[in-house]
Amino acid sequence: MCNNNAYRWYVIACCLLVCLLFFSCKKQADNSSSSRQYGTVTFTINWESIGVEYAEQNTLCYCFYPLNNGPMIQTESSTGTLKIALPPGKYGLLVYNSNNNTIKLRNRSQFDHAEAYFNIKEEDDASSSPLYGTIHHDLLVVADKHETITLTPTYFTKCVLFDIKLDEKDMGKIKGCKGVLTGVTPALHVSNRKMNRTSTTQLPIFLQKTSDGFEGKLFLWDGDTSQQVSHELILTFTLFDGQKMSSTLGIGPALFDIKKQDIRMKVNASVDSQSSAAQIQLRCDSITPELLSAK
Repeated sequence: MCNNNAYRWYVIACCLLVCLLFFSCKKQADNSSSSRQYGTVTFTINWESIGVEYAEQNTLCYCFYPLNNGPMIQTESSTGTLKIALPPGKYGLLVYNSNNNTIKLRNRSQFDHAEAYFNIKEEDDASSSPLYGTIHHDLLVVADKHETITLTPTYFTKCVLFDIKLDEKDMGKIKGCKGVLTGVTPALHVSNRKMNRTSTTQLPIFLQKTSDGFEGKLFLWDGDTSQQVSHELILTFTLFDGQKMSSTLGIGPALFDIKKQDIRMKVNASVDSQSSAAQIQLRCDSITPELLSAK
């Protein structure tokens, strides 16, 4: 009987030892396998094309899209550098400044569907900041390998400055001015920079008074211009006596005639007091390229 008990305990001890050895080896194998399943990438940012002003202000959002249809991986950095470990494979990469109040991104779960859109109400200042970033279609991550990649962001938007000029006599009559630009493409597919032209919208222009008129800017998409849209500039002037006068200036597709350029549009406005009711006459004096986004 004693021999049977001893034998039984001997068998149990052997089984426990085998199980312990099995799970110990499995854990080591899992740890070894896990270490081989990731590669690391360090991203640094070259701000030369954007300017220090926006580099210091904004947080960058990094969206990694596995090309084998895995889920999107997202992280953020406000330091200008990012080190991340990723499973090996090829990725689409979208990087953009994420704390822009008037331009947002939607449909970000899929690389080809990510879309930037204007999130602007009438009372908002549409000139708060541009949208910029970078796109990579074939980022390669290799297991057990570290890569350092420098990203150079570019603008997804172009800046349009509206320079409204009045003569001294008319300036004395006008208290304020509000502007609206119609015919604006509401969204941009960021992966290929194509504009979504299924509809149009209008954007408010926040105009500030200057010594000889009013000045304001807004940001439009800097993308594919194969399908042109006609714009209209609507200005509403408020006189000191409380009277309001609106006038519309047809711009056509001129804002996209100069590709990859910011634009200064000079408009001459004059009060026509000869008619029975006072009116504002608008005339486009010039539309010229000018570096504005980085200012």
